[in-house]
Amino acid sequence: NNCVTRSQSFHNVIDQYPEMVSVARQDAKGNLLEGKRIMDSILQAHPDIKGVICGNGPVALGAVAALKAAGRQDVTVVGIDGSNDERDAILNGSLYASVMLQAQAIAAQGVEILDGYFQSGSYTGKERVMFRGILIGKDNAQQVNDFNFKQ
Repeated sequence: NNCVTRSQSFHNVIDQYPEMVSVARQDAKGNLLEGKRIMDSILQAHPDIKGVICGNGPVALGAVAALKAAGRQDVTVVGIDGSNDERDAILNGSLYASVMLQAQAIAAQGVEILDGYFQSGSYTGKERVMFRGILIGKDNAQQVNDFNFKQ
């Protein structure tokens, strides 16, 4: 579900920019090897590709591996997760950026809501609580460790 939601959200935004054309959309099942295989296939069909947005970190790293094997350093790749592996790839220049979804902050909020519910027997807060992602690039990648961002 998360990948479907992310993919639809990418299109909701990207489709607003006519100069950005989506040439392929494939499900890599969140898997690094599948991400590499699919990126190999996309490169064959669309050798002039300029950028890749991946629904999670392993797929982004798979795309990076395929691009490296093809000798393509001119394609911008971004992922979503903010893992240590993505951090390292950003620092070595093979991944442009990632968006950290603050899993620890989301979990902490969930525990606080559950604690309040157990103590009071009810919950009157919002059904959905939004968290902003943190853009991780070369300038702040050193602050990422185990899906946590230290300011």
